[in-house]
Amino acid sequence: MNLNKILFAMIPLLAVFAVSACDFGDKNNENLTPEQKTAIEKDFANVFKVKISDSETWIYYLGADQKRYIFPTEGTYKSWFGEREVTAEKTLEEVGEITIGGNVTYKPGTRLITTESVAEIFYIAPGGILRPINATLAEKLYGVDWQEMIDDLENHYFTNYKIGPALVEEADVPAVNDDWSINDDKNLF
Repeated sequence: MNLNKILFAMIPLLAVFAVSACDFGDKNNENLTPEQKTAIEKDFANVFKVKISDSETWIYYLGADQKRYIFPTEGTYKSWFGEREVTAEKTLEEVGEITIGGNVTYKPGTRLITTESVAEIFYIAPGGILRPINATLAEKLYGVDWQEMIDDLENHYFTNYKIGPALVEEADVPAVNDDWSINDDKNLF
């Protein structure tokens, strides 16, 4: 098997997450400000799906750099758009004409993540920077049920992020504007 076939065979592993007909309604938007809702609508206009088979659909974001960025996990997608249903669709042939830019990372501040090979819990800062966070600060930011905000990211997706300095107090937490977009997060402008 040549390298191209191996790489192409690995693409579904990077993209598979149970989209199940992409039933993402608007359930998570009820607590958002009007500014946040407007920003999400604007950013969501760049999201599209590609149906690979009856059981597999990939979700992409078209960046300001005109490259496609894949949502590698359902959690990554939901951190940006909640339960929104992806209706825009492209064919595999159309997508093949768009250069791959990489993977989308979690929206900053929306979740905490960890992985099985690292004992720390991380706050997601802008630009896909993971900042170790202690339980006391996590509780201040996310409430007493902060542990429910932790997503366990598989090791191969963990490499999409960089490790930054630990967050020790609230003043260390980076500000994220209401209109923060994937373009902003990946510095695609």
